Amino acid sequence: MKVTKIKMLVEDSQEFEEIDSLYLEGADVEQFYKKAIVYDYLKKSTSNEINVDGYPNTYLQPVLSSKDEKYVRSIKNGTVNDNLMKLPRE
Repeated sequence: MKVTKIKMLVEDSQEFEEIDSLYLEGADVEQFYKKAIVYDYLKKSTSNEINVDGYPNTYLQPVLSSKDEKYVRSIKNGTVNDNLMKLPRE
């Protein structure tokens, strides 16, 4: 499964917390999923992995904010610009 595009709460934001939903290809139903749903899926099992489309390859990581807000970000892979935030937006 991989994320191929994102919807933002604030259009030009570069903050992970501002992601509203993520489009998952390879899911049972290919559609946009709210970030909290994706967070819960990743937390259910350590074997649940979701790739972030692009190069170099990276994966999503579930994160809980200081305000207990569930969100996801990509695991750092040495690139200057984060792959998740470079995905197409709708």
